[in-house]
Amino acid sequence: RSTRNRTLFPYTTLFRSGYYGINIHGDGQGDLGCTVYDGNINPDIVFIMAATIAHNSEDIELEVIDAVAEEILADEMLSELKSKEQEYDSIIIKACAPTIKLDLELAQKLKETFPEAHVSFSGHIAKLLREWIKLNAEYIDEIIDIPLDFYMYKMVNATEEVELSKFPCMDYTLFPYEKYRDQGKLRLSIQTSRGCMMGCGYCPYNAFYKNKIYYYDIEKVIEDIKCIIKLEPEVILFRDQYFTANKERIRRLCERIVQENIKIKWTCETRIELLDESLIDLMVEAGLCMICFGVESGDNNLLNKYNRSVLKYENISTVVSYLQKKGVLTLGFYIIGFLEDTWESTENTLKRAIEVNSDIAQFSPYEPCVPDEKKKEWLVPENFVMFENIMDKDIKGNLSREEVDYLVDTYSLIYNCIKGELKNNYLNEYAKKKAHIEMISYLRGLKTGLKGICCAVRERKWER
Repeated sequence: RSTRNRTLFPYTTLFRSGYYGINIHGDGQGDLGCTVYDGNINPDIVFIMAATIAHNSEDIELEVIDAVAEEILADEMLSELKSKEQEYDSIIIKACAPTIKLDLELAQKLKETFPEAHVSFSGHIAKLLREWIKLNAEYIDEIIDIPLDFYMYKMVNATEEVELSKFPCMDYTLFPYEKYRDQGKLRLSIQTSRGCMMGCGYCPYNAFYKNKIYYYDIEKVIEDIKCIIKLEPEVILFRDQYFTANKERIRRLCERIVQENIKIKWTCETRIELLDESLIDLMVEAGLCMICFGVESGDNNLLNKYNRSVLKYENISTVVSYLQKKGVLTLGFYIIGFLEDTWESTENTLKRAIEVNSDIAQFSPYEPCVPDEKKKEWLVPENFVMFENIMDKDIKGNLSREEVDYLVDTYSLIYNCIKGELKNNYLNEYAKKKAHIEMISYLRGLKTGLKGICCAVRERKWER
């Protein structure tokens, strides 16, 4: 919808989904949100920026609730809000695909509690379910089908143009930022760009950002870094989908970090086969300590079918080796269970992972989470599996879901055995994943609504 003539709501509340006992990475999966079992609490930068923009407006009195980070169960949050006897002009919920049915119920209960409030539903899942929501969820007054921070910027500035470099520095102090930790370390996120132009067929980011990259000015990024280091994070994550899409731009950023004598440790995600030694040297000098990258499959024909360019793939192991010599931790991503995958092709993926020889290899199941654009109007909430990151449980591929899960676990075990990381794998992967699966299996089996699930989480009935 056009926001140019929208009237600003003076008392606005932002919700980062609801908390139903499940740890959610809110801006993961192309802003669809995804469940995580590693125990890390991730900042949702889209949500944080939207709140920062609203907070900086003189026309909005803002209340922010990050229920996931605070672990405030949805029914308890509703009771607390009701007890305040505060009238809300606007309530904005950033929903997530794995909890969509509960997020819709939360929206309905908020509307019942605050009937005069303008209730908005945002996130990529809101865009996908637009037609269903319009027909079936009369308690939702507005569907925000663009990134929430883009929407808030347009509303506050009464414009249709989004200029990232005019965004304010993210105000983490509006949130419980001390809880945003990775392996116990305070890790805060910023961006130098948004979106990706690669258009890989399995990736949800291109669906929300339309195969486009939005860039921040380098001086704006330097300003953001200076703001964030005041909070003394141990690590900064550049949450770009393709950090080195423009290598010369990143070269300029690293040169500015060095010139300003900014002492930080940072991580990023990119395509490393296109990096060169001089850029790596500069990135390391500027504070690079870890780099994550997608390899995805050992079958080049399969990758080409999904529009994943394999240009210079033979360079990956060489680049990884050089990064390791420079003291950079390397993590490679691999997908098991593409619809065309066979036992033989997945074995080739394991072989490629061993050849690449990154410090860490993450094997993940193929999780289709974005439908064909032409079929969006037929989507319903039931298409999204509760507490999982997929659209349909019964994926019709060469390998069954059970076989894919077996291969993911087996390849992780083999790789960590090679790397001498079996104990670490057990503590940080196997045990946590097992507990997570047991919990969501129990909760999903209840076939109950928000109140019943919150009650079960409080009592942790699955552990009995």
